[in-house]
Amino acid sequence: MQTNPVFIPAARRRHAKPRLAGPAPQPPASENIASVVHGPSPEILTVTVNGFLLAIGEVQGALAVVVGEDTLNPINADTSEMPTVYLTFAQDVSSADAWSVPDPAAWEFAGGPMNPPLSGTIE
Repeated sequence: MQTNPVFIPAARRRHAKPRLAGPAPQPPASENIASVVHGPSPEILTVTVNGFLLAIGEVQGALAVVVGEDTLNPINADTSEMPTVYLTFAQDVSSADAWSVPDPAAWEFAGGPMNPPLSGTIE
């Protein structure tokens, strides 16, 4: 007597649904100010920028801080150590705790106009 082989179906394989990729990560913002910190001396603020800074045009429009009731603007900008910019003020700015950019066009970036943020806290 001949027996037929028994056919046992294999367990059905489950394939996971393909996952859709989430939104692409955004590149870091560029052509902007990354941070502003006090120093290296009381009349200097150290600014770190993202992007390739070509120049600072009218230095008085580059940054403003408030000390007491006075709004102060820099009198000099040193861009020799990019991406760090040293802004020198005519007086002590160590008590300033916030900054703003009165004229974004003062910052001349290779990649285009300056991007936000245009104000922030001095760290």
